[in-house]
Amino acid sequence: STTLRPIRTLDLGLTNIAVRLFFSPDSHLLVASDTSGRVGVWDLRGQRRLTNFVAHAGTAGVLGWSFQEKGNSLLTWGSDAIGKEWDVGTWREKSHWPLTTNASKISTAWSSISTNGLLAFKIGGESTMEIYPDSDKTNRREWPCPLWTSGVAFSPDGRTLAGACEDGSLTLWDSQT
Repeated sequence: STTLRPIRTLDLGLTNIAVRLFFSPDSHLLVASDTSGRVGVWDLRGQRRLTNFVAHAGTAGVLGWSFQEKGNSLLTWGSDAIGKEWDVGTWREKSHWPLTTNASKISTAWSSISTNGLLAFKIGGESTMEIYPDSDKTNRREWPCPLWTSGVAFSPDGRTLAGACEDGSLTLWDSQT
């Protein structure tokens, strides 16, 4: 059997338990967050830490994220029920918006971003889901969904949104209507 061997241990300056990580679309950046809401970014080509900052303060910190605009922006959402867009060149906040109209603090959120610029959020403990275009976060559509929805995903073409439920069922919605 083959054993994977570590090639490097990175210091991203995280102060608590690292809980989420992912690569940029071009695989040049590695982004990680910890339970305090701190985000660290590592430049894989330059082999150095680019930045380390608090994106969302709170006990759950950053709950999710995604790169947008071909990797030029990073979207984050956190336990503060706020979504934020960060400029990847400067790592400064470009904009922020409330994730939902129903909560000021959240502990769980499921989200998906489509290839055609739609954002979908389901907040734990709520029986509604919201969808809105990345270009206009005030243009929201909200509809009922099962309270126990525990995951969401867009189809590759962005036309269908799927919701997974804790009872094992799946629900599909047409994201265009």
